[in-house]
Amino acid sequence: MEFNEDIELTAPHGVVTGLAEYGDPNGMPVFFFHGWPSSRRQGRILHEPARARGLRIIAMDRPGIGKSTFVPDRQLLDWPPLLAQLAEAMEIEKFAVLGVSGGGPYVLASAFALPHRLTAAGIICGAPPLAEFADLGDLHPGYRLMRLMRRYAAWSMPPFLPFARLISRLAFDHPLVRGLKMTVPKLDRLALDDRLAFEAVALSFQDASSNGMRPLIVDGDIYFSAWGFDLAEIQVPVRIWHGERDRNIPVRMVREVAQRIPRAVAKWYPDDGHYSLPILRRGEILDELVADAASRS
Repeated sequence: MEFNEDIELTAPHGVVTGLAEYGDPNGMPVFFFHGWPSSRRQGRILHEPARARGLRIIAMDRPGIGKSTFVPDRQLLDWPPLLAQLAEAMEIEKFAVLGVSGGGPYVLASAFALPHRLTAAGIICGAPPLAEFADLGDLHPGYRLMRLMRRYAAWSMPPFLPFARLISRLAFDHPLVRGLKMTVPKLDRLALDDRLAFEAVALSFQDASSNGMRPLIVDGDIYFSAWGFDLAEIQVPVRIWHGERDRNIPVRMVREVAQRIPRAVAKWYPDDGHYSLPILRRGEILDELVADAASRS
């Protein structure tokens, strides 16, 4: 398959960032921001369609995840300087950014802080600024549980994380895996029936939890914290793809986010859920990202 998932870059102050590269090594650079709980290996699902389109996918582990150094008490706006530093170390002047699910806020932070560096920005089923929503009743129950536990029992670990670690190590056709897939919308189920895509998702979670659960908790805290910038101040175009049957991140929240970003272009999929978009629609999504980059060149 010819990709590299074992790259490490060390900043002058000693912080290591784990990277994986997929697609065409000589293609247009796209920094990929993984979901939660996940890691750089989630970018593997883009390898073949990216290679066919001449895209170089550079997937980054966030601090404490996979091969990256743990940084306690970090904020969302700590991300753009790290991204810029890595791009400079790799001698990449201009680049696109693409985030899936929990990687979405990192796209928005990059669009806010690095508008002069971006050729395109895209978010697939991305997380909204949850601290700004009073009503979280339709948010995924696991996320709501995590919020409550972090607020009232910060020392404890949400029970779904060890359970997810267990599931990630089961065989593709294990009865428990098949049973869990029956709980998601039809197109999500179809997406997770793709063995290679399922294995990429499982491997990315195994990497994400390889340093213990504390880095995952810190990473998750970002979503319920203030982001430190106003969405209305983002001046570069941001493309958003979201399924209306997404049971993890409610579409009504993302519609509000899209309305607040001045140059957002949103596409809503009536039958798609949370997993089907980055798997079943990946070719279409990459085509539109390429078109956005071409329009800004």
